[in-house]
Amino acid sequence: MVETNNRRLPVGIQSFEEIRKEGYLYVDKTDIIWQLVNEGKKYNYLSRPRRFGKSVLVDTLEAYFMGKKELFEGLKIMEMEKEWVKRPVIRLDMSQAGAGPETVRSYLDDAFHTLETEYGIVVRQDSSLAVRFKNIIEGAYSKTGQQVAILIDEYDSPLQHSWKTPQHEACTSIYREVFAILKADDKYEKFVFITGITKFTQISLFSVLNNLSNISFDPEYAAICGITKEEVLRDFKPEINKLAEYEGWTFDDAVAQLTAYYDGYHFSRRNMVDVFNPFSLINALADSDLRNYWASSGATSLLPKFVDDMEIKMKNFEDCPIDSDTLETSDVTGGGAELFLYQSGYLTIKSYTEGIYMLGIPNHEVRKALYKIVLPALTMQSNAQVITTQNMLLYSLKLGNLPEAMKSLKALIADVPYSNKKLACMDMEERYRLILSTIFNAIGCRVEVEKMIATGRIDMVVETTNFIYVLELKLSNNGGIDRADSGQITIEGELMEKMTVKRLSQYRRKHLGYVFQMYNLIPNLTVRENIEVGAYLSDHALDVDELLDTLGLSSHQKKLPNQLSGGQQQRTAIGRAIVKNPDILLCDEPTGALDYKTSKEILKLIETVNQKYGNTVVMVTHNANIAEMANTVIRMNSGEIAEIYANAVQKSAYEIGW
Repeated sequence: MVETNNRRLPVGIQSFEEIRKEGYLYVDKTDIIWQLVNEGKKYNYLSRPRRFGKSVLVDTLEAYFMGKKELFEGLKIMEMEKEWVKRPVIRLDMSQAGAGPETVRSYLDDAFHTLETEYGIVVRQDSSLAVRFKNIIEGAYSKTGQQVAILIDEYDSPLQHSWKTPQHEACTSIYREVFAILKADDKYEKFVFITGITKFTQISLFSVLNNLSNISFDPEYAAICGITKEEVLRDFKPEINKLAEYEGWTFDDAVAQLTAYYDGYHFSRRNMVDVFNPFSLINALADSDLRNYWASSGATSLLPKFVDDMEIKMKNFEDCPIDSDTLETSDVTGGGAELFLYQSGYLTIKSYTEGIYMLGIPNHEVRKALYKIVLPALTMQSNAQVITTQNMLLYSLKLGNLPEAMKSLKALIADVPYSNKKLACMDMEERYRLILSTIFNAIGCRVEVEKMIATGRIDMVVETTNFIYVLELKLSNNGGIDRADSGQITIEGELMEKMTVKRLSQYRRKHLGYVFQMYNLIPNLTVRENIEVGAYLSDHALDVDELLDTLGLSSHQKKLPNQLSGGQQQRTAIGRAIVKNPDILLCDEPTGALDYKTSKEILKLIETVNQKYGNTVVMVTHNANIAEMANTVIRMNSGEIAEIYANAVQKSAYEIGW
């Protein structure tokens, strides 16, 4: 048996005093804390994900400022601190303040009353919260003769929960009123420390406390919360050995599994030390079991507030570029989905190059959690339905029971491509690839999509603990070109029905251009680079510079898709399709996602492209007015041709209206 000496791990305990007095294991961060207080800045903001040890850090700071030297015996700070001055501490925990103005005011009223009693401050009945806060700071200084330490934990909790509700502005008004005092009472304050998850820069305390330093990306504080690999190996050897014995692993195997599940966070481009999620790691070692602890502890309900259509964007978050200004300084409400996902712990820094961060999912626990969250929305089934089928699929895969596994897969995906309208912007193979990878990730398999090997590319590799499955996706319609139910389709004298898959692929590459309704641009490539992708596929590509001029995109060619308007994105998509100089340009509802004015501009562009380059344009649309531009109109009804006619008089794009 493995000897653990009955060590106690601080599962769910956020009190530094309790950890120290009751003999719980403490990962010593006190040298970094001393450096922060004594060599750092006066006003500090630290962002870290939920359950990452922020509250323990705040509690440790409180104990330090209150001069509780006995709690720090044997820790690193004892070699650094010589004076141990007892100072007054004002501590607020905004996670207790609810999600509306009434609950915020109620919490602050109660907290201020306690502090007023402690420092003997008489309160006038008509005093505002701001005045009371000012009186508390000055009163604490006056009574003790020492500057005040102010600690505000989880400052953004009410703002997160009230976001996109009528109560949000009222909440932020209270913040602006109360916390403006922090700047005004500077001479009475020794140290101000504020923690949170998301950053509301323009509408809360950041707008009134403009001297607040964001230390979230500073290299010296990269590991102030969380647990590093070095600390894991130094402090948790008995627990790791116990886990290894239970699972039949070596010590190194156990470390590798813990790393894959809970490690992988980085918080500074100048200090890329790996950081474990402390909540998950300590729970896993306490239980001697690898589970999804962090994800199951709450807060996933906030994701839909900040990330729209997340189920179809998952692949974008595996390798996600974001410029440094956006990541380090932007307001979460206007910075895009990737900013919120980073701040909340679902994405982390993977690398940094010339002003661009590359974000990605930190570990197996988070990946499984994310995909599990989006699966019901993707499959258009209830969570209960999905869970039951998922469990059977995982069980079958682990046993190598392919017939049962296929039965479960069919139950999950049978109707998805047709019932989920959000998938309409993808071709059929892309839809199934997204659905299948989401399913396998959600049940905890390791998934690689479009894996490159020496002899070619594998559509999907799925790995369980016992088996590795190799999936090759094949569609009966050969990726979007249907075989005729009757009659014949001839292309350059060659019958389509007799073409091999390879020949059909060659035809699509050389002769077809495709414009999607939802653009489908590559997010980490510029406008020019997106168009050049199409050029690479052609033996007789058009001149990119000339095409950029025709599209009106020359001045935007260095921008990324997320920096463009909808019309500019659609122009780029058209450019990518037309640069191949295809014989046929297929347009799938090219104006469906655009307003009237932009739609007219896009139609004029397609008209110009047709006239300039001589391509045949085939456009599918629900807008009957657009048919007035065409030479030939084919009207469909319930999947059947209802009418075919030629326009006697064609109208230009600017002449039609709706």
